[in-house]
Amino acid sequence: MKLRYTLLLMLTLLASLPMVAQQKSKKVQQLEQQRKEAIKAIEKTDKELSRIKNDKNKKQQEAALLKKKVAQRQELVRALDNEIKELSGDIDSLARQEQELRTQEEERKAAYERSVLALQKRKNSTDRMLFVLSASAFDEAIRRMRFVSQYANAHKRAAEELKVTRTALEHTRQAIEVNRKSKSQLLVQREQEKAQLEKERQQRTGEVAQLQGQEKDLQQQRKKQQQQVAALNRKIEQQIAAEIAEA
Repeated sequence: MKLRYTLLLMLTLLASLPMVAQQKSKKVQQLEQQRKEAIKAIEKTDKELSRIKNDKNKKQQEAALLKKKVAQRQELVRALDNEIKELSGDIDSLARQEQELRTQEEERKAAYERSVLALQKRKNSTDRMLFVLSASAFDEAIRRMRFVSQYANAHKRAAEELKVTRTALEHTRQAIEVNRKSKSQLLVQREQEKAQLEKERQQRTGEVAQLQGQEKDLQQQRKKQQQQVAALNRKIEQQIAAEIAEA
């Protein structure tokens, strides 16, 4: 008997639900409107979160790319610096060789001048003729004559050859110096590029941190909005249950 009464009561309540649903109270309608607005707010927050995440990912990729470029510029700066050091070493070595050749050149010139002076002193004496005539054979006399005439010129030719070699070294050194200056200017340019890239990387990193903060705030906001929707759902259920019970 009790069971039949309970079933009858449940059927009566179920039959009355459509009527109650069709006749929503003003209170339920207000709560549902609030829930609808809260859901729209969540959707808006989700869109903003999606935008910020995309921006953050983009900035992170840019920061990673800039970091890679900074590393590449650093390697280039290091390579240029090593090349400049090597060129400076070559220039110093060539300068030392030039100085050595210049010293030898001066010595040859001095020897040539001494030889010319000695020949001039002998020009009016019999030493030169005796030197030639004292040869045991005609061929030897010819050789002695050639030696006398060519002795001084040998030092002169040696000095001229040393000068040619020294001039060539000087030209080489100057060419290397031009190359070194060019690389030095390029080094300054690469260092400036690296500094600019590093500045941009830090800027992107700061933007990423800012976007992460905004993302965190929006996530907290969304969590509160979800809690608000859940609370409204409970209120609506409670209100409907109360109205059903009252009905």
